[in-house]
Amino acid sequence: MAYQGIRPLTLAQQYAALRVDWPEGEAQLDQHGLRWTGPL
Repeated sequence: MAYQGIRPLTLAQQYAALRVDWPEGEAQLDQHGLRWTGPL
């Protein structure tokens, strides 16, 4: 039986969600991944 749950978010989608919910933080998205500096 194949897993049919929620699809994981892409790094770009995670980046956008962080920026919306915590605009005071800083996010960097590059070829190495997503880096977040700030409150969660």
